[in-house]
Amino acid sequence: MLTVDGHDITDIRKALLYRHDNKPVAVIAQTKRGYGSVTIMTDNTWFHRAPTEEELIKLKKGSGRLLNRKNSPYKVINSEVHNIGRVTVVKDTFLIDGTEYPYTYIINRDSVCIIPIIDDQVIVIEQYRHTLDKWMLEFPAGGIDDSESSEAAAKRELEEETGYISKELIYMGEYYMNQGISSAKCELFLQNVQKKEKNNWKRRNL
Repeated sequence: MLTVDGHDITDIRKALLYRHDNKPVAVIAQTKRGYGSVTIMTDNTWFHRAPTEEELIKLKKGSGRLLNRKNSPYKVINSEVHNIGRVTVVKDTFLIDGTEYPYTYIINRDSVCIIPIIDDQVIVIEQYRHTLDKWMLEFPAGGIDDSESSEAAAKRELEEETGYISKELIYMGEYYMNQGISSAKCELFLQNVQKKEKNNWKRRNL
């Protein structure tokens, strides 16, 4: 009898080809429910049923890309997943040359960042950041909601955080903000904006 990692196609292939005294051998493939999506792995909703096509789209957008590793040079022998507030913390254990190494990272929602321009001036916002205990000057930004496009999120965040609305939206590209410890991808937009009819925000030249 052989026990293999059910998510490792190489191990499975070797096990299926293995013969002992020219006889078939029983193979136990160890798997994790919902492997490939942290959401499915940690939510008991999916224990008794598979997600619908619409639910799959949401799951892929939220956090599905993290554990489906095709390019990793390391073998992950264990993953611990912890939901803490608005983020998911994952502790993977690598096996490298027979030695185990832990690696911890954070999974959170993809986001948008907007560079608003009006009358040849750039708009920034000032807000308090608890992590730094500082008031910071920043471009408007925020997470992409479920079933929301990045373009719609950019327009929504602009209006919510500045009171201005978009006249023209220009996609600039995407980047990862802290890829050493976080999966978060941010899509950057340049927006030509205009005031709403009722806008109580104060404009301040810097």
